[in-house]
Amino acid sequence: MYTKFIVLTGKDIPKRIYKKILDFDEEIFNKENTDFKVDTSMPRNILNSFLNKNISTTSIIYNNNSKKVVAYLQAFPLKHELVEDLKYGEKSFKDITSNDIEYYSPNKPLCLYIYSIGVAKKYRGKLLNFNIGNYPSGQKMINILINEFINKLKQLETNNIIIDSILCDGVSKKGQEFAMKATGGQILFNNNDIGTMMCYSKFDINNFLNKNKKSIF
Repeated sequence: MYTKFIVLTGKDIPKRIYKKILDFDEEIFNKENTDFKVDTSMPRNILNSFLNKNISTTSIIYNNNSKKVVAYLQAFPLKHELVEDLKYGEKSFKDITSNDIEYYSPNKPLCLYIYSIGVAKKYRGKLLNFNIGNYPSGQKMINILINEFINKLKQLETNNIIIDSILCDGVSKKGQEFAMKATGGQILFNNNDIGTMMCYSKFDINNFLNKNKKSIF
């Protein structure tokens, strides 16, 4: 059945839509649209290489009519060596390459980097008056994205994927609030001149759900 909006996660996202993800990233994170007037979009070729390397924990909401991505949450597992540099500001998200992205392998501890979460201005903060897939009306797009993210984390845990830490970049005021909630408020550094705040914590999925589900939603 045709629906105007669909939710897609991981490998359910067709490669033809990758370009739409890149377009959306540029749209919401260029300096004219950010709180701190700094361009925090990822270079297109770099982000595209991330998606091709490991798209498993990326979720999008796609408008079938306009053929545009209207919301997304992107997270990638990173090599621990790079995480140490990111944690203390020795490198920024723009220094990450596809070589730093890990595959999800059983029984191998990984750090999950939440690169970004974004919603088009038209729908930001609004309760929807229509269904999106299995999600009924009366929800916010950001809630749908986070629910997809949580479901994916549970699936990874079932498959013996070990996420032992979480790193989150906040490049807007709302993004920084989310980063603090997702990690328990452990701020590593905050530099609005470059438009970013980095938060980090050790990760346990049950603690994450217990601490954050109500506050994030």
